[in-house]
Parts: sequence; structure tokens; C-alpha cells
Amino acid sequence: MQPLSDFVPKPLLFCAGLTLIERLIRSLIEAGVGKFTVGVGWKGDLVREHLTAIPEGRLIEVVDVPDYRRGPLRTLVSALSNVGDRSFLLCPADYVVEPETVSGLISEHTHGSGRRVITMLVDSNRQEGTPVFGHGNGLVAGIGDSAISFNHIGSSAMLLLAMRSFKADCEAALEEGSTQVVSAINRMITEGKPIRYALVRQPWFDVDSLSALLDANHHLLERRTSGTTGTLYVPSGQEVDWRSNIPSSIHLDAGVKVTGPALVCESCRIESESRIGPFATIGPNCHVGARTIIAESILFEQSEVPGDVTLENAAVYGQTPYRSKTRYVPQ
Repeated sequence: MQPLSDFVPKPLLFCAGLTLIERLIRSLIEAGVGKFTVGVGWKGDLVREHLTAIPEGRLIEVVDVPDYRRGPLRTLVSALSNVGDRSFLLCPADYVVEPETVSGLISEHTHGSGRRVITMLVDSNRQEGTPVFGHGNGLVAGIGDSAISFNHIGSSAMLLLAMRSFKADCEAALEEGSTQVVSAINRMITEGKPIRYALVRQPWFDVDSLSALLDANHHLLERRTSGTTGTLYVPSGQEVDWRSNIPSSIHLDAGVKVTGPALVCESCRIESESRIGPFATIGPNCHVGARTIIAESILFEQSEVPGDVTLENAAVYGQTPYRSKTRYVPQ
């Protein structure tokens, strides 16, 4: 994700009208989650400020992790110190998931057969990511290449639900020098603690690259049904132009066309003869020059694209384009 993530913490990356962490929290609330603990390290003040400002902020407790460079397990243990004695969901803050996926995991963990300390989500159709191996009876035999002698189930889908005893296992693994959550789970398996898996049925995205961010934007724009107040959302297969009825804060100059799926947020100006979409998100307070084409791309808030260029498969932060697959070049 670098160099874009040098300026923006990944949870605050903008995608289809919301930051990743705001969208994640909304999905988890829809699935029935009622309280959140977020561990923050690098640029944690920006994340805290953002979470305080969103409507769901009253449900969120932010925990500072000064030694976050020790790895994800250190961040998790710090966050778990505030969770209390109850079961909890665990996922990255830069994660896109459907509410139905989360509610399905909760149901499987609560009502599924067999004892379990953890139920983890596994994608049997994805090759990349951390491999998960099993015994064939719903139990996880190991995570990562060290367990390769067992049956390969799929790749970790980055979401798990754990009993409160998982806190002690994470603390013990950290004391032994482990830095990764996977190491703590494999330690539990070695000790005979039951870790079960459930297969994911819906798309999900662990946004660790610009390509993954654009893929998530593509997916979310395609499944969206409407825009929020003050935004212009054009569904797939439809088109609006400068003569259409659009929100008052959005200015489309003569000859502008927006092809869906696409989202233009409030207080944007798009100059004459430009083409927006498909699969484009234009963040709030952006400016697009004349005769410019933008597709399969994201403009972060207050970004600017000059006139007479084509922007495809890229994200723009400020005036700087970050490319994926194709280049940002003059027409």
C-alpha cells in the first residue's frame, strides 16, 4: 500500500464513500455487534480523531499501543486488556466484509456442533493469504506452511470469534516471544484446544494493497443501491449528465457525464466534457479538470485531477496519483 499509506493509516483509506474502518463498524453493527475496541499505533491520533467524529463513536473505545512495532500480537493483547470477560470478534481494521458473513460466523460459533475456543472464517476458493489446514471434521489442524501435512481447507479470511480464554493464550504466546496472532492459535492447537472453522460464502477484502482497495471499491459500488444525502450515486448501467437533477453542492459543468456505478460526494466540481465512471468514487471537496476521464479509481477528500488526462486503476491523494495496473497519462 506504500507510499499512499505513508500519509494515510490504512483504516482511514477512503472507499465507496466511507473510510474502511467506518464501513467495517457499520457492517459489524448490522450483524449484531454492539461494542468495539480498536488498538492503534502509527498515526493513532488520526484514527482516534476520526472514530470520535463518526456517529458510531460512542460505541468505540480506542486503546493506544505504544510498542505496536512488536507486531500484531502485541496490538491484540493491548486491546484485549479492555475487552473484559466475554467472547469477542477479531478482525483487522482495514477489512471489508458483508454483515451476512459476520452474522453467519456468530451463529456458527454459538450454535454449531462440537466444543470450540475459536471459530475462524476460511475461504476455500482463495489461494493467496495464510493457508489453513484441517482434519476433515471441522477442526483446524494448523495455520501456515508448518501444517502442510494435513488437508488444505483454504486461506484465512481474517475474521474469528473467540472465547474469553483466548486472552490468556495470546498473553502466553507474547511472553514466549511470538509476534503474530497465528503463532498464538497454533500454540493452542498444539495444546489440544479445539479451533473450528466456518467457510465464507460472500466476498471479503483484506486491504493490504492498492489493487485490493480498488477491488473493494469496485465491489461496493456495484452492490450499492442508493447514495447518502448530498451525494450523487449512479447505479450500474445508468448514466447522468450535467443537465440531470443533482445535489446542489455538486457542480457538473456542461458536457459532463457520469456512468454507473459511480459515486460523486458533496462539494465537488467536475469541469466541462469530463467523463466519470464506471467504478469511480470522487470524495468530498474534489476538483476534476476539463476533458478528463476517470474510471476504476478513487479520489480522496480534497483531491484534484487536472484537465486533459485519463485516470484508470489509481487512487489520488491531494494532487498525487498512486497507480495500479495502468498509468496516469495525458490523453
